[in-house]
Amino acid sequence: MKNSIIVILTTFIILAANVFADPNTSVNTPVPTFTFSVSPGKTINSGENITFNSVITVFTRGKIMQTLIIHDSDNHSVILKNMSKEIGQGIGTYKSAFSFSFPKGMSPGEYPVTSQILLDNIVVTSKIMLLELK
Repeated sequence: MKNSIIVILTTFIILAANVFADPNTSVNTPVPTFTFSVSPGKTINSGENITFNSVITVFTRGKIMQTLIIHDSDNHSVILKNMSKEIGQGIGTYKSAFSFSFPKGMSPGEYPVTSQILLDNIVVTSKIMLLELK
């Protein structure tokens, strides 16, 4: 019970901080914060292992899934890799990570990467970044 109260209070504090930091944030938004980053950076070499990191705050109940979609550099409608996993259930702040490496010999270019957050199998937010493959 104590842990549940701590999680709820922590989530409320994070949500309140985000609302004050960004007045456009709505308390009706199921995912008020979603950060998405990559390490070691957005410029990589083929064969190099990269990790996509996310922090997601959810302010509603339901099953939370994250997908990561890596698109072709020339034809963005072509999906090179599609990964997904369940990251939690209900209200809270969650951390998620996906690891991937472009095979050696991949063509240099900018590869769009889309990350989506799904709540009960419905996309509620997404972010896109470009990875530059040398």
